[in-house]
Amino acid sequence: MPEGPEPVDWQGAAIDCGACTHRERIAQGLCGPGWACVQDRYSRRVERFFLLNPELADDCLTLPYFEARAQAARVATLFRLPPLLDDPDPAVRA
Repeated sequence: MPEGPEPVDWQGAAIDCGACTHRERIAQGLCGPGWACVQDRYSRRVERFFLLNPELADDCLTLPYFEARAQAARVATLFRLPPLLDDPDPAVRA
């Protein structure tokens, strides 16, 4: 059920699910291209990824894409959030 714009990563490159560290989750229905993906630059798909996989949020708080950090922070362990107070992006700090 893809939605929104073409699935590309935060730098505009095609997303390669085969190279993703979370690729085993596709078969479990916990992620998928154009639907729920931590690598995608479309915020709804990043948000959906963390809603389906909240246990991965703590490990994603240092990803290079601000949207991934911001969405991970919404479901991460509270005690892991203080370093994000100094994040360069206001969406992450919010």
